[in-house]
Amino acid sequence: MALGCIFFIPAADLIGRKPVYLFASLIMVLANVGQATFQTRAQYIVLQTIAGLAGSVNDTIIQMTIVDLFFVHQRATMNGIYTTMVVVGTYLSLIPAGYIISSQGWRWVWWWCAILNAAVLLLIIFAYEETRYGRPAGNCYIGQDPPVALGSEEKQSTTPEFDKEKATPVPCDTIPQRPVEEPIPPRKTYLERMTTFEPSESISLKTYWRHMWTPFLLFFRIPAVSFVGFEYSLMMCWIAILATTQPILFAAPPYNFSSVGVGNINIAPFIGAVVGAIYGGPLNDYYVVYMARRRAGIYDPELRLHMLLAPLIVCPLGLFLYGISIANEQPWIVPCIGSAFVGFGIGSVTSIILPYYGDSYRELVAEGLVVITFIRNVVSTGISFAINPWMTGLGVQNMFISAGCLCFGTMVFVIPMMIWGRKARSSTADYYLSAVAAG
Repeated sequence: MALGCIFFIPAADLIGRKPVYLFASLIMVLANVGQATFQTRAQYIVLQTIAGLAGSVNDTIIQMTIVDLFFVHQRATMNGIYTTMVVVGTYLSLIPAGYIISSQGWRWVWWWCAILNAAVLLLIIFAYEETRYGRPAGNCYIGQDPPVALGSEEKQSTTPEFDKEKATPVPCDTIPQRPVEEPIPPRKTYLERMTTFEPSESISLKTYWRHMWTPFLLFFRIPAVSFVGFEYSLMMCWIAILATTQPILFAAPPYNFSSVGVGNINIAPFIGAVVGAIYGGPLNDYYVVYMARRRAGIYDPELRLHMLLAPLIVCPLGLFLYGISIANEQPWIVPCIGSAFVGFGIGSVTSIILPYYGDSYRELVAEGLVVITFIRNVVSTGISFAINPWMTGLGVQNMFISAGCLCFGTMVFVIPMMIWGRKARSSTADYYLSAVAAG
């Protein structure tokens, strides 16, 4: 999954979103069929690799589609919905999996994945319209934002200082109107909308390779990319820790849960993640609109980060509660509350930081998400191999105490970003504009 986004996302940026969705979904269906019928260990490893490559599209192209379709004040809500769907797959899928294994056999888990992914493929073919739109150069403002009224695309301030006393709202009647130069084209037919792609005018092998290595330059040149990448990757680590330790800890004494019972434990982090997605999604959108109005219509992406202060406390607390309660053999409801707190942190942080990056560097969303997702998958994969030695070496209680401290120690970097993130964006403006101009 870490490598797949490096190859697929440049194609989505150059050719269009729908062709990549179609190709990846088809490969996923075929991989699921293979996973349901494999006979050897080597076959399983190959099929898992193919499924990981196809599944990498989910991590990045959906964020690109959200930026394509929605305004600034709607993106956190849409990311909240996306996060909710991700946690449905991460947590709730384990519940029916337990019942499927006990009633139909483990191979039917993969058959059901193939059936559901085939349904998704049909939806993409018959219901998904290409969202990549090549805007004419005359409609783009490079280096200076046009004045806009609050309620459409909130204005992002590029001035280094903000003086509330001097700032005044931009009257709606001062918004420059672009003269109509061409008649509005007729609406495309359904067949045209489902089959039309929007490839870039500058498709070439050289351009494709540039889109592959540019993301890694962004990691070192733009602080927001490294910040979001590390925060996002650590959130995925907590998912991996819960998913790996639950079957071990709850199947053993004093809990002795069956496979179905272990699956049902995932309801708690799912509920927490849904609450977190609501907090970091629609409530975050409402908050930034409210703050922008108080600041005379001026919006800074760093306003989104204010709401990370709650998960900064709740997520580490959840890790402490989960590990300490299990180590001391507390009733199962206590670690479930802890895992719900962790789920809240995962849902809220993911819903907030991804729109933060999209709002900050809209024209480099694809490139930034490639390296952000690469970091996320590398770190979360690495932590999966470290969990068992970590737990064996420190014990359950000390492992989760150290995990909670690590969670707090990484999330606390949101405070410097809240304070100096605007200056960091200003200092990288020239590089950002040059990267956009290079295509």
